[in-house]
Order: sequence, then structure tokens, then C-alpha cells
Amino acid sequence: MPRTRARVRPGALSGLVAGRLPDKLGRRKPILIAAVALFSCFSTAGGLMTGFLGLFIARALMGVAEGAVLPPAQSLVVEASRENRRGLDRGLLQGFSAGQAVEGERGPVRGTV
Repeated sequence: MPRTRARVRPGALSGLVAGRLPDKLGRRKPILIAAVALFSCFSTAGGLMTGFLGLFIARALMGVAEGAVLPPAQSLVVEASRENRRGLDRGLLQGFSAGQAVEGERGPVRGTV
């Protein structure tokens, strides 16, 4: 369970900052691209780690980058969706994130992680 929490808590905090930053800068797509690129780099770094501390740090940084993905992604989905599909589209986007969080916490209990 520690590896999951190493990613989830920093992600929740960075989501607060990432939610405001695109609105201040007026640019969502570059922030989303940078967050996905950083997430990929930290994910790769975590896979290359041989010790627990390195993995923990890589996962925490991965969470920071992951938290910055959802706020601009939601804004872009709202802009790209037709008005009659916005609720469904945002629900699908949010549902995938919620499912990952739930499974991330349940996996170690079930022994599947």
C-alpha cells in the first residue's frame, strides 16, 4: 500500500495547483502535454529503481505529474464536447480516474498488485 499512497497524495495536492495554473496562463494544452511527459519520465525512472527509497521518490514525483493531468484535461473535454454530451464525456474522464484510485487501494488488499 505505501507505493500507492506515495503517488496518490502528492497527486491530490498538485491537482489543486494545476487546476489554477492553466486559468492564469490561459493555456491548457502545453501544461497537459508537459504533465504527461513528466509522468512518463517518472514512471520510467520508477521502473529502473532498485531500492525502495528511489521507487518511493519516483512514485511521488509521478503522482505530482499525474495530478496535473486531470484539471486541464477536464477543461479541454468541456471545450471539445457538444453541449448535450458534456456531462457524459466529463463523467467518463472522471470515472477512469476514480476507478484507478479505487483499484489502486484495493489491489494490495486482494493481492493483485
